[in-house]
Amino acid sequence: MASVETIGPLGLRRWVGRHRATPTHPPSTQVTWQLGHRPQLDGIRAMAVIFVLIAHSELIPHTGLGGPVGVSVFFTLSGFLITTLLLEERQVYGSIKVGGFYKRRFLRLVPAMVTCVVLGLVTLLIHGYGFADWKLELGTLTYTANWVSMGGFPNLGPLGHMSPLGHTWSLAIEEQFYLIWPLVVTLTASVSKRRMVAVMGTLCALILVWRFVLFNGGASFSRIYFGTDTRADLLMYGALLAYLLHKSTPRQNVARWVVWVGLAIIGTTRLMTGAAKDCLLPTAVGIGTAVVIYAIAQNSGAGFFGWRWVRWIGKRSYGLYLYQLPVIVFFMLTVTTAKWIQFVALIATFVLAALSYKYIEMPFQRMKDRDKRSGRGLGESLGPAAGVT
Repeated sequence: MASVETIGPLGLRRWVGRHRATPTHPPSTQVTWQLGHRPQLDGIRAMAVIFVLIAHSELIPHTGLGGPVGVSVFFTLSGFLITTLLLEERQVYGSIKVGGFYKRRFLRLVPAMVTCVVLGLVTLLIHGYGFADWKLELGTLTYTANWVSMGGFPNLGPLGHMSPLGHTWSLAIEEQFYLIWPLVVTLTASVSKRRMVAVMGTLCALILVWRFVLFNGGASFSRIYFGTDTRADLLMYGALLAYLLHKSTPRQNVARWVVWVGLAIIGTTRLMTGAAKDCLLPTAVGIGTAVVIYAIAQNSGAGFFGWRWVRWIGKRSYGLYLYQLPVIVFFMLTVTTAKWIQFVALIATFVLAALSYKYIEMPFQRMKDRDKRSGRGLGESLGPAAGVT
């Protein structure tokens, strides 16, 4: 065998090339879709919470559907982000650490939720209503508020049947999803993506039919509106999209006008009344939101969804959603029921949400991020999922 000195520079390069070790399994050159850092998803959260705030404050007339639309957008976005988180954790680590997932959800959701319950309870106590809302307070802490809400809300005198925790039903449905879905994704690891998509699509169709069955059977609005079984399709639309995109080929050429198609589908809810409003609204919002998410997930830019102030609101959307009703009820019971007080309450809600984000949510967020399988532990691809609400 020739020495390095006798081979010469050119011969050395050729010798190294012939004797370089080659991998047994050459690395794949196929690029698959990853969520990446998509700050525009915070813009979707902002849109959703603004819909809810406008509806609950009643500052703009004829916006009653804004609340149901905003909540439905939250559902679909959460279904997408949580499913993406689970699928990418399984892809990176080969399994899903279900216990770790529950711990991260607890740290993300519970501290601010407890603060919300305390605010609601204090509001009722100082105005002489005591524990009139104890069932909903307990339901909020145990994430069963949607089923408790079917029984109605306490009578708060000048405010009628209203509750400072009347909005927590949606968080209960999301938490029920978080409890079950990691187990489903884990147990179906061997099931093909095509079959999972088919099953979820079928479930969405069946839930739509189920809503019509309940409506035509004389079920109350509360039964249809608050039921986990009548709302699960909204989460499924997001989960279905996550499965479709997982390990798919990125499509950078998706036109930005696709976002407007999704928004137009959501906009059809303004025309809905009767059975369409109760039964079709979730379907329209779920599909429309999924289209918007798809466009953002494939493109780095998404117009106003990426504006800084919009993303600022989106990052604090959990606190805004949590505190809005306790603050509104507090001001209306303490000061006046006049419309102008709603504007003051909204300003106070933004201040409280900003403080909560900095001093309650973010410290627990940092604790959550120490887990190597948290959103940051998996890298930038799961960054947006850290703010799931």
